[in-house]
Amino acid sequence: MREMQVLFGNPQSPLGAVGFVKFADWHLDPANKFITRWRKDEPEWCRHLEIGVLGHAHQSGAAALYHADNILRMEHAAIEMGRRIVPFIEPGGGVASPMCKVDFEYQALELGYARSFEHLTLGLNAFFKDRSHDFENFGRTLRHRKHPVAQALADVYDKYRPRFEHTFSGNGTVSLRSRIMHREAVQAGTLNVRSDGRIAFYGGGHNLNLSTGGQAPGPERLTDVVLERLTLMREYTNEMLDTFMIEVTAWDAARSSDAAA
Repeated sequence: MREMQVLFGNPQSPLGAVGFVKFADWHLDPANKFITRWRKDEPEWCRHLEIGVLGHAHQSGAAALYHADNILRMEHAAIEMGRRIVPFIEPGGGVASPMCKVDFEYQALELGYARSFEHLTLGLNAFFKDRSHDFENFGRTLRHRKHPVAQALADVYDKYRPRFEHTFSGNGTVSLRSRIMHREAVQAGTLNVRSDGRIAFYGGGHNLNLSTGGQAPGPERLTDVVLERLTLMREYTNEMLDTFMIEVTAWDAARSSDAAA
């Protein structure tokens, strides 16, 4: 939990809220000539942009943070419980137990995390008068638009794309989100308590502390998974929103200058 507070502050303040706060200020600024005109000329698309970013994407980020905070608390409590039973385990033995409530929060975290990117995609696509929410192909869609704002957003997307491998299906693999949504109730992991004092979760959707197929072992803690997810969500969201605001402002200024010439 301490890690969450250091990185993100109040769990009800999605992603530290930096990108969303800046976007709200930009979107509601009366001096923002583009938004002022767009709100008058294209009220429906302007509303989709606002609701998509400040409503749906923001709320999905908050949901992910809520479930992440629960996971961190539960993992800490489970380890403390394990420490209390270590003295009662026979030498060389151990106890293993699934943790259903942790599984529920883990599954909800993964869905909220993936949903936040689709909602952000939907919101930003409103600028291009497009209702698509396809995050997996967002970069390709942006490249096809041949619009300076789209190209700048595509650059950001391409920068982060390698870090989203776990989010997309392909190359013979099924994403964790798709597994949870359509195929199975993926576990967070199984709690193992050993007589030598080793207490940890094993297996689960992130293959915690296990190595399969010659690959490196998965993360050691659920906390590591949570913080990796939320750090990526925060960085991507903030940079996409910053880039969008900067590029739209520059594009509109250049367009207005050309019209006045």
